[in-house]
Amino acid sequence: MLYMQENITIELNSKTKAYGVLLKLKNPADRLIILVHGFLSNQEHHLFYNAAKYFYQRGYNTFRYNLYGPQNDARKANSTNFATFASDLSKIIAWFERHYSQIILVSHSLGAFIILLTKQRAISSLVLWEPSLHPKEMLKNVKKDAPYYIFNLGYQVRIHREAATSMLDVPDLDNILDKINKPIAIISAEKTGKKIGKYFYTLASEPKKFSVIKGAGHNFDEEGTELQLFKLTLKWLEDRKQSE
Repeated sequence: MLYMQENITIELNSKTKAYGVLLKLKNPADRLIILVHGFLSNQEHHLFYNAAKYFYQRGYNTFRYNLYGPQNDARKANSTNFATFASDLSKIIAWFERHYSQIILVSHSLGAFIILLTKQRAISSLVLWEPSLHPKEMLKNVKKDAPYYIFNLGYQVRIHREAATSMLDVPDLDNILDKINKPIAIISAEKTGKKIGKYFYTLASEPKKFSVIKGAGHNFDEEGTELQLFKLTLKWLEDRKQSE
């Protein structure tokens, strides 16, 4: 299937831009998937790099972008918060919405809170891959080495206190999901996120779906689990299309 890859720069304000990659079918497509990464990840993580190609091969344009980056005018991980990330995503959606009849948001890990906090007006469907603990819960057991918080992600990551404590500003999950009236699918990894995913599902409104991928860990690195994740996501999106 023929496609075009385009590096996209979207102005967020007079000093800040978002950087991403659009995979665009040469034959017009009216459906766009925006892929939102999680904590300390980026658009080149295998989930997003591979998902972008998987879904364009099945008729969707895809856009993956960095929440923060090395460019001088990009957001910086240590100087922003979830409200800012959500506001940025709303502006990205507004940039694309005139071109697409359907915009789908897909997130991984803490990216779930970003897509849930963004403006929902132009969104047709949400997919949460392995949503994480609420940020407040993540902060309860972190080590502190002033002025840093140390997160254990299988390896240690030091985040400046101001950026870490911005997680405390995220509303409680029940208050967030109470305001969401879009179709939502939650796909969790058996090894790490089944209980958390079920909690998201319990609080979400219909139409909704909850799936667990057997043998999968948080990043779906195990053989075959990434492909299963993509297939479940595609089925949800195609089922939603048929029900419209």
